[in-house]
Amino acid sequence: MAFAVRRTAALIAGTAATLVACGSGPQITLPAETSLPEGSYEAVVSGPGGQVRTTLVVAPAESGSALTVVLACALLLGVAALAYFRILLPRRRRQAYERALAQVDAGEFRRALPALTRLEGQLPARLRAEARFHIAFALFQIDSLDEAEHRLAALHRENPADPSVLYLLAHLRVTRRDHEGAEAVLDAAMAEGLLTGRRIRKLYAVVKFQRAAEAVSDGRLDAAAELFAKVERLGELTEHIPADLRDRHLALGTQALFDKDVPVARDHFENLRTAALEPARLASVHLGLALAEWLDPSSGSAQRVEQLLAESARLLDPGGALEADWPPLPEGTAAENLATASGERDVVLRNIHFLRGMAAVRDGDLTAAIRRLARARAHDPEFSDVYLVAGLLRYGLGDTEEGVALLRHAQKLGAREPEMRRIIAAYRGRPAVAEYLDVLDTFGGDDAVLAEVRAALTERMPRFRKPRDRDGRPDLATTHTAPTITDLGHRSAVLRERVTQLLAAGTPGLDAARHLADDLERDTAALVDSARSVQRREAELLALLGRSLLHENGRNPR
Repeated sequence: MAFAVRRTAALIAGTAATLVACGSGPQITLPAETSLPEGSYEAVVSGPGGQVRTTLVVAPAESGSALTVVLACALLLGVAALAYFRILLPRRRRQAYERALAQVDAGEFRRALPALTRLEGQLPARLRAEARFHIAFALFQIDSLDEAEHRLAALHRENPADPSVLYLLAHLRVTRRDHEGAEAVLDAAMAEGLLTGRRIRKLYAVVKFQRAAEAVSDGRLDAAAELFAKVERLGELTEHIPADLRDRHLALGTQALFDKDVPVARDHFENLRTAALEPARLASVHLGLALAEWLDPSSGSAQRVEQLLAESARLLDPGGALEADWPPLPEGTAAENLATASGERDVVLRNIHFLRGMAAVRDGDLTAAIRRLARARAHDPEFSDVYLVAGLLRYGLGDTEEGVALLRHAQKLGAREPEMRRIIAAYRGRPAVAEYLDVLDTFGGDDAVLAEVRAALTERMPRFRKPRDRDGRPDLATTHTAPTITDLGHRSAVLRERVTQLLAAGTPGLDAARHLADDLERDTAALVDSARSVQRREAELLALLGRSLLHENGRNPR
């Protein structure tokens, strides 16, 4: 526009000079007070080159100045030129630009490109960047991707905050499968807080998902898990994330807990804490963080452990209580009580409440511990550890009879804690007949005891009390594999402790029982020695077979 104004001014000046020149003829000076009327006169002009004959014309006197007319004409020309360059020409260009945009909107990209390219340098500054974007968009639509990317990259450098340029550049690179390049653009925009629209956030999720898929193909599973976690935080494409990789942080965190690597475990669980997870997985995250806090306690750990465990329980059981009174001991069989357990969810809740109880024990709040253990028992009435801990707590608080009753129930469910056996053996509050009936009940219901021995013991039961209803349903107290030598040793020790208890109570006629108990102790020791001898012979035999059948390189002979 400045060039056009300068050109207009030069035109006006030239026109004025021409008009002035045209309006001025030769000048003749007459003597003072002499004038010539208008008309034609013959004259002789003398000069250095001689005399020249000429005709002079005297025109009528003018009423105005010729210069004024010239300047007026020049001004009119200037106004007309300015109107053309400042109003008419920009309007024509704007109309041509709008026609080109209409062609872009109609999908006529090839027809629109020449006009847009021609007008790019002629438009005002506020429209020039917009025209450059539309040129890049049209180039993208006709698959001129190299030139389109070049133009978009230049626009992005000039204005990184332009959302349209940002989106189209990232989309173009995704189209070219340049996910790394698209990721760089979107990462920078994310850092600046520019990813505010749903469409561009979804594109960002697509890029992260593709980068995660590439990491899986390359075997970089940790990187893939981290990228998939970012996809989850964006809230897009979560249904397409592989379940095993979505749980990878849980698996790695759990493994780190087993390895006692608490900082690594805490990092894995913290990475999932803000992710969009369903309640069950989020409960696992809180449980993992609680265990990490348990293994590496610090100031305020007790409160944090309880808070995390309680939140985990609420996620799995929103309407469930966190504490309860300890209920009476169950009167039915283990098989009858088994119906109260409802599967994996109850087992997890049982463990959570059990940990809450143990945390209260560690913190010294024994009353709260028993109330929390009651919630664990509600989810699994056949969990022996609950009765064991509750019994020890009751016994320690001075409620001896209740504590021993709970410990006996734990023993029936398979607990073998030495301290439990010592407390039971030292307790003198029960009659000898009750002790005897407990022994009969334990041996009569144990499938590991010889069938003929169990039959003989079971025949004695109806004389004293109603026998247990063994209806063939699985009983947690008796359903197990064949006993090991260690199991037999424990059972023998418990029986000998019962005999010692009866003898200490002064029960008459038990001299033979003393001798049988001594024989049982010797036979048990001999059984253990025999088992160890069998194991040594097995090892020697295997070594001999190995030397005979295998070469030194470990391969089978041909």
